[in-house]
Amino acid sequence: MHFASVLLTLLTMVIIGGAVGNISLPTVEQITSSSTGYLYQAFVKYQDVKDVFLFAPSDNFIYAPKLNAAFHVTKNTLFKVTFQGGFYNWRQSRLDQYVQIMVNDYLIFYNRLIPNTNQRVTLLSGVSNRQTDAMGGYYYDATNADTMVPLTRVAMVYLPPGIYSFNVGVRSVFGSGRLIDGTVTYELIQIDNNDNKEDLGDFKLTKLPL
Repeated sequence: MHFASVLLTLLTMVIIGGAVGNISLPTVEQITSSSTGYLYQAFVKYQDVKDVFLFAPSDNFIYAPKLNAAFHVTKNTLFKVTFQGGFYNWRQSRLDQYVQIMVNDYLIFYNRLIPNTNQRVTLLSGVSNRQTDAMGGYYYDATNADTMVPLTRVAMVYLPPGIYSFNVGVRSVFGSGRLIDGTVTYELIQIDNNDNKEDLGDFKLTKLPL
């Protein structure tokens, strides 16, 4: 696909799938592969210290602003994404808040990519999206206290050459969620010159669209 067409696609994804908030098209990081066959690079995104991202209840995940990143890779690449942040409840009697890592609008569950739709319940053999979205941990508060809970989410995905847009997806149930102090580290690993390597243990090479 032509580079400009991919950028337009990424912008469209941000407009359609983006959250309430200032979601801008990220600069695409051009990853230059090493001639030795091994590459490791890391990038960081974070909320400003005074930012509070307020998001309304929703069935599907929406994008948290300022935490997204995009990469253009020319070799098979293992991505490791680590989110750390706080979820806040301002005296609501009941509040659930969920966070998952997303790539090209797919949710990363375990070593799989799952559509950001209610189809995820069936694909993950769940009973409800509250059950599936809690995988890896979530915020739960059934009091009317003023509380904040730190959450960490780690996701890994093995992808072939292409351009990929990553986001932190959040959603809430029973009330409006609040995300503060969010930080995301993006780690990219290329391990050899063999572009035909189809798996790294449990992480199979995943080609998009599915």
